[in-house]
Amino acid sequence: MGEGSLRLIVAAALLAAGGGEPAWSGVPALFVFGDSLVDVGNNNFLPLSLAKANFPPNGVDFPGGRPTGRFSNGYNVADYLGKLYGFRRSPPPFLSLNEPEIRQHVWGGISYASAGSGILNSTGSTQGEVISMEAQLHYFRTSLKSFRAAECSINLRLLLSKAVFLLCTGSNDIFAFYNSNSSQIHLSKAELYRLGARRFGMVGLGLVGCCPSMRSRTPSGGCMAELNDLARQFNLALRRVLKSLSGKLKGMKYSFGDGQKLGNMIADDPSSFGFKDAMKACCGGGRLNGERPCNGNATVCGDAKEFYFWDWYHPTAVAASLSAQVLYDGPPELVFPVNFRQLAV
Repeated sequence: MGEGSLRLIVAAALLAAGGGEPAWSGVPALFVFGDSLVDVGNNNFLPLSLAKANFPPNGVDFPGGRPTGRFSNGYNVADYLGKLYGFRRSPPPFLSLNEPEIRQHVWGGISYASAGSGILNSTGSTQGEVISMEAQLHYFRTSLKSFRAAECSINLRLLLSKAVFLLCTGSNDIFAFYNSNSSQIHLSKAELYRLGARRFGMVGLGLVGCCPSMRSRTPSGGCMAELNDLARQFNLALRRVLKSLSGKLKGMKYSFGDGQKLGNMIADDPSSFGFKDAMKACCGGGRLNGERPCNGNATVCGDAKEFYFWDWYHPTAVAASLSAQVLYDGPPELVFPVNFRQLAV
């Protein structure tokens, strides 16, 4: 299918998704694992972590104009997917909950995502303290432990089988120049399946070499092709893992979002997606606002909705909304073998 036709299909999907409040999707709970693209505040509770966004101007467009720990001017992709599934936003961060609250929120979902984390336990070591993927899985097991011997365990198993497990990870491993270890991803999915998960929504890596931080390091301001190639290899390995697991694990369903293809479409014609700038960060410093982080000393744009990137690595809220809508209702050229809406059926 040509780029022009695909762009029209995406536009139609976005119009359909933006037509009002979604009906209840049949998804009783959303569990989120991953990195800063979906972290909604877990790192706020890690005293030694350097990977935090709980300070202005982050959150300037969030309800109340307050920073929450999201690396965004507002909501992130987990929030928008939560909305599309009929929830208010992303489920709450695990570390913000006490034990009674964990028991309560399991029935609607919890986020275990942590900025700076990756597939490998070593990823994020330069950030002081993060929740590795292994630790995120441990926290998920902890959330379920008190139910196993209870009378409600049957209902819990039913809930987990219908819940969506959103995974968004790998970019930090790529930034550390690590060529993806698909066996670790295999183990993570298999462990979640063993614990009751059946529906997996996987966000593939986008054009990681095209974020402002990477562009600012090239003489021309262009993308780092080698990083994009590593991300492409990661996505191919991940697709093989998902296909293999779905053929072996009874009842497993998955959806994979091709972030690179969507990223290329936006980079080639940002104005058709409503962006005036898809290269420069709205908030930051230095060349392309990609040489310094978004903090109280940063240069901030006048209207984040005109920018694809909020800071040197992360998308604006409007870009996150676009990604979520494509994941939820996009065509098979961008999200397959089913989209996230079909995953819930």
